[in-house]
Amino acid sequence: MFEGGGLRVLDVQIAPGDTSLYHLHATPILYTSVSVSRTIEQLVGGDWPPPGTPPILQWVVGRTLSDTIYPVRPKSHRVTNIGTTLFRLIAVVTTDGTPRPFTTPIGNELLGAPELSNSWFRQTRVTLAPGDTSPYKQATRTVVAILPMSGSATIERDGGPATLLSTPGAFTVIAAGTRYRLRHNAGSTAEVVLVQPH
Repeated sequence: MFEGGGLRVLDVQIAPGDTSLYHLHATPILYTSVSVSRTIEQLVGGDWPPPGTPPILQWVVGRTLSDTIYPVRPKSHRVTNIGTTLFRLIAVVTTDGTPRPFTTPIGNELLGAPELSNSWFRQTRVTLAPGDTSPYKQATRTVVAILPMSGSATIERDGGPATLLSTPGAFTVIAAGTRYRLRHNAGSTAEVVLVQPH
């Protein structure tokens, strides 16, 4: 977990048969799925859904989903994993629910292919072949780098520490103003999700 500078990063894990505590969603969230399983939710004061109810969200390993309605319509609920595998995601949460449009082009600050941009988050995906090293970028706002699937990648900070992401769900936070790049020396292609909160 990480918390600071208007940002929270959570490693959410629910084992098969387990139920989370009740919790409140009141600020925007961007989820990156690491491991999927069938889940159901119970709202505070409500009943569990009847058997066969379709899931609210369709999770796909490695993909991202953004929920920005929470500042307008907060939700308190708990979640049960009724599947047979671990349910896991990395949640990037802004602790400020005020939308602030980005003023620089996404390609100026984030490496990779753009996949999402709204008033709270923008997100890209970098695909690295063995031996690839990206050019440096400098972000004016904090960036969260997430390895959603198997593989490995090193986040190199110019003049600062390098961080190896080597297991699914590994993440690191790159401070605003830091020049950074991605490097990959392992034997298979790796994907890194980059998330920049407003």
